[in-house]
Amino acid sequence: MDSHFATRLIRQESASRGTGTFYFEKPLGFEFTAGQFVEVTLAISGVPDNDRVHCFSISSAPFEDHIAITTRLRDSPFKRALRRLTPGGAVDVDGPYGRFVVSQNTARPVAFLVGGVGITPAFSIIKQAARNSELTAIYLFYSNRNQEETPFLGQLTRLQTDHPEFHLIVTMTDELSWNGEKERIGPEMIRRYVDPLNTSFYTSGPPAMVTAMRDMLAANGVRPDRVLFEEFSGY
Repeated sequence: MDSHFATRLIRQESASRGTGTFYFEKPLGFEFTAGQFVEVTLAISGVPDNDRVHCFSISSAPFEDHIAITTRLRDSPFKRALRRLTPGGAVDVDGPYGRFVVSQNTARPVAFLVGGVGITPAFSIIKQAARNSELTAIYLFYSNRNQEETPFLGQLTRLQTDHPEFHLIVTMTDELSWNGEKERIGPEMIRRYVDPLNTSFYTSGPPAMVTAMRDMLAANGVRPDRVLFEEFSGY
């Protein structure tokens, strides 16, 4: 099956302070499973080949009629070129890739442990599960510093309102006025909502956070085969 596709930008918009979402036309024949990622290649002159390519988890869901990626808007050659794209701008997409997907056969609750832009694959999975009426026993533990820097907070809150079986646990570590969890994700917080020994865990984000979550779960008796992870380097 062909994994290389040409596409064009539809629009770009803010997802939170310092984070942008870019919407592309979904090419004919492009199919993916919620949680997978793509390689995006831009035509950038005067930079090494590896600076023209970046991997992104897909933040749109398979049922949607576009491909969306969401990223921190850092000052790199690739991110500057991405921000300069206007509607109709051409990009190449390779994929989809990755195994950060939820098995339909799991009988245990599913808990996502994510922070910041690490939300992107979980957001795709949760939206698709809502569409398919499969949100029962899904828990999202979502850590950020404050509301302004939290991608998709409004959309996730609406999903929780519309689907009470979806459990959204948002923690703001630097916002004293936040009416909710304020500590970092840890074993005490997790135990308030799920039994960690009877839960499948998915964690994604910067390597340091993913490592900390995996170590924390292992120290609390969670088997490694019940923890699926994806690291975002240079996101």
